[in-house]
Amino acid sequence: MKFKISLSVLFIVGLAVIFIISMCSLAGIAVNSVRGLGKHAALTTADSVYRGTSQLYLEHTNAMSEKYSSLFIKATLFAKLIADQASASFKLYKFYNDSKNDYIRALKTHQNPNGVITNSGNPKFWYWGTSDKLSLNTVKKLNYLYNLVPMMKYISNYYPEYLGTFIVDFEGNYLFEYFEDSFGKYAITLPDKNVLKKYYLYPLVLKNNWSKIYRDITGKFVMTTYFPIHGDNGKVIGRAGIDIDIEELIKLLSTFDVTSENDASLRIKPKNVLKETQGKIFSFIIDPHDSTLISFPVKYCKMFGLPANINKGDVRYYHQTISTKMDESSISEVKKLYSKFIKEKEGYTEISLNNANYIITFTRIPVTNWIFGVVVDTNDVVNSISEIKKEVNIAVQKLTLNFILISGTFILVAILVITLFFRNILLVPIKKLKTTVNKMRNGDYDISLKESGAKEIADLILSFNYLGKELTNYTKELKKEIGERERTEGEISVAKQIQNSILPQVNKLFNRTEFELYAELVPSEILAGDFYDYFMLSKDKVAFLVADVSGKGISAAFYMTVAKSVLRDTCLQYHDDPADVMLKVNKILCEEYGIDMFISVFLVYYDLKTNTIKYSNSGHPNIMRFGDAGIIDEIGLKKEPVLGFMKESTYYTFTKEVKVDEILILFTNGLVDASDKNGVFYGRNRFIEFIKKQDRKSAEDLTADVLADIKRFAGGKKIADRTILTFIRKQ
Repeated sequence: MKFKISLSVLFIVGLAVIFIISMCSLAGIAVNSVRGLGKHAALTTADSVYRGTSQLYLEHTNAMSEKYSSLFIKATLFAKLIADQASASFKLYKFYNDSKNDYIRALKTHQNPNGVITNSGNPKFWYWGTSDKLSLNTVKKLNYLYNLVPMMKYISNYYPEYLGTFIVDFEGNYLFEYFEDSFGKYAITLPDKNVLKKYYLYPLVLKNNWSKIYRDITGKFVMTTYFPIHGDNGKVIGRAGIDIDIEELIKLLSTFDVTSENDASLRIKPKNVLKETQGKIFSFIIDPHDSTLISFPVKYCKMFGLPANINKGDVRYYHQTISTKMDESSISEVKKLYSKFIKEKEGYTEISLNNANYIITFTRIPVTNWIFGVVVDTNDVVNSISEIKKEVNIAVQKLTLNFILISGTFILVAILVITLFFRNILLVPIKKLKTTVNKMRNGDYDISLKESGAKEIADLILSFNYLGKELTNYTKELKKEIGERERTEGEISVAKQIQNSILPQVNKLFNRTEFELYAELVPSEILAGDFYDYFMLSKDKVAFLVADVSGKGISAAFYMTVAKSVLRDTCLQYHDDPADVMLKVNKILCEEYGIDMFISVFLVYYDLKTNTIKYSNSGHPNIMRFGDAGIIDEIGLKKEPVLGFMKESTYYTFTKEVKVDEILILFTNGLVDASDKNGVFYGRNRFIEFIKKQDRKSAEDLTADVLADIKRFAGGKKIADRTILTFIRKQ
């Protein structure tokens, strides 16, 4: 008998075949969707995390750079303060006669085998003179200097990075220093008198008021900032300053979440060493002047092709410098990386070493111009992405296996029911996950999905919830770092307020019946390099000036403060001839400061009795003089060189009569060099024509109108520092 198949069987078989085909199709779509989703999530998150992480580390690198810079700025200001106080002490010690507070006689002094007279405890003094005992003048000086000990102690104890504060008396042949536990901690053996004298009179080369790193008498590597101490006649009789302990400075790196290692240059081993992370994250400091590695972990020297050698030999070899250099790397990619550090001030980049990829962020420390950077292993950055990939693969495998088992059990279930089942269990949760991934791509990491669908999908949702939580915490930490940077910017704002406070304000002495005077400075950035000053030389003579410092930023602002102080002090000494002031100030800036900066100055003395001015110009724009009927001429052709540029410079004084209602306007280049969006300069002619159109106004109103016209002309374009001083003779 021929075998026949019933229609119901064919229907059931057909239905089963359709079901199996449909189910396999749906399963294939689901599996491919899960795999595609995993790849899409990994790529999207990796890109977002890479960019976000690079920016975070760059922000943190800049914050650490500002932290370093703040230490150097404060040390410079403290050193200047100590030098000023010591200068005053050396002038007043002769009048000291307080036997009740005889500091030196209360100490147990002794003479070591090398002939150096010293003491125990703090403050410390070392005398290397030819005499076997201290002279009366030396005792008086030391007694008077003891009044500075609370300030020196505060500076040394409050800032652990400062090794000590010191005062050296060239004439008295001794050192007065507050150095916490100098002998007990560092076990110093003093050399003989000649070596000690040679060490403390060693002419350190300063840049931006800072020496290079060298090994000092304690055997530690330090950097030094100091200022001269002046006697009664202005002669330099000593110096005072602060030593920064490079070891303590590098310990600041421990505030960054990195692995602390032995330092390649100094072999420093910090006490508080963080536990090593799974990957490689560390920071470094380079001096771009000669590529010296100030801080670089020994552990990674070989990987970067750097020699692991350090300075060896007798620690008594004072002023020994660091020798390990970045450009000695044997790897071309590292040399190219160093070239990028030199060309760019900050940024981030990638480098491949030993089959591993690294993110490197870098920036500059403003005061020292050192390069500060952080190296991050990208395996640590995207570690969470790798975990997600693994979980996706496991979920796909489980999903495929379960589907084969379920298809055999429910083969007779209706196509519609199975379709709805897969839709609710797989497709809908996957769609939600895809929507969530798109949110994460746009930076919205705060997600919390309900764990629904198949177990594998629920596990995948759980993984994404965990990832979202981790990235949210990551973003909060980033905001915290940004907040710290904003606080640093606040400190710079305080510096601006301090700078503004040292500029003189108009009072009754400068707004009187004989004349009227007003000045204003508008900085381009937060801190300015321009400045002005005016003050009475005597009851019948007033001095006023306008100056422009080369450069910008903190260095120019600091140099402006120094130059202003030197100019005013010198004017009060030489109040008859402005040229003498120029000669003296130029000599001081060239010999005593040695900074690669210069300053142009226009200095005027006005005599109220003779109604004449004496003036001298050092490379500054001429004075504009406006008289009756619009008569205009320029005073003081700028032929003489700027101050602080050449030691052997000559300056001259000229005399002019100032008539009633005549106006003298002193200004800096920023006034006439302002340009509009088309690059057209404001210029001297436009400035002159503007003044001609003005009615008789007060010095303050005329100054304000000129600055407002320049701002209007620029049309929102950035303008350089601009300073204007207006003088009007009334009667």
